[in-house]
Amino acid sequence: MKHSAGQLWQEVRRWLPGVLISLVAVAVVLRLTKWEDVGEALKAIHPLNISAAVILMVLSLFIRSAAWNILLGRSVSY
Repeated sequence: MKHSAGQLWQEVRRWLPGVLISLVAVAVVLRLTKWEDVGEALKAIHPLNISAAVILMVLSLFIRSAAWNILLGRSVSY
């Protein structure tokens, strides 16, 4: 699908403000972060807790995808 330069610019003008605001927000957060504190906090987390969180996250993603497939009328097979 080809777009003329005018149509392309209109599409870019729709999403460009959101991207710029997001980039500024990420830059501010990265600038204000105290990385030493982040490192200490990560060292304090027990590896079993991280493992449990990762397993629960993956499990929840599988359940969500199955639910959406059922809602869309597709068969679920994993």
